[in-house]
Amino acid sequence: MTAFLILLAASGLLLFAIIELAFTRLMRLPDRLEAERESDGDPLAAYLDDPLRFFIPSRLIRSGLLILAMALIAQQIDRTWMGGLLLFASGVAISVGLGQLVPAVIVRRNPERVLDLLQQETRAAMQQVGARALKQLGRALVKRAS
Repeated sequence: MTAFLILLAASGLLLFAIIELAFTRLMRLPDRLEAERESDGDPLAAYLDDPLRFFIPSRLIRSGLLILAMALIAQQIDRTWMGGLLLFASGVAISVGLGQLVPAVIVRRNPERVLDLLQQETRAAMQQVGARALKQLGRALVKRAS
C-alpha cells in the first residue's frame, strides 16, 4: 500500500510539474501574446492575466506531494546513516527527475497543447488550494497587523 501511495504522490508531482513548466514556457512574450489571442473567454486567459493565481496553488500542491512522498519513503528506510543518505538521494531524484527533467522533455515542443490536455483535470484542485492558501495568508497578515 505504501508503494502505491508513493507512486501516486510521485505521479501527482509529475503532473503538476508538467503543467507548471508548460505554463512557464507559455509566459514567454511571443507565446503569451499568441495564447491570449486564441484564448478569449478560456480559463487559461484568467491565469495569463494573473499568473499568481496559477503559481501559488501549483507550488503548494507540488511541495505537499513531495513532502508526502518523502515521508512515505522515510517510513520504509532504516534509521541509519546509509538510510539517511538513501532518503536524501531519493528526494533529489524525485525532485529533480520528476520535478524538472521529465517535464522539460515532455513540454519541450508545444506547451499550449500540453496545458490544454492537462489543465481540465487539475483546475478544481488548484482553485481549492489557491483559495484556501490566500484566505490563510490574509488571516495571518491581518492577525500580524493587529
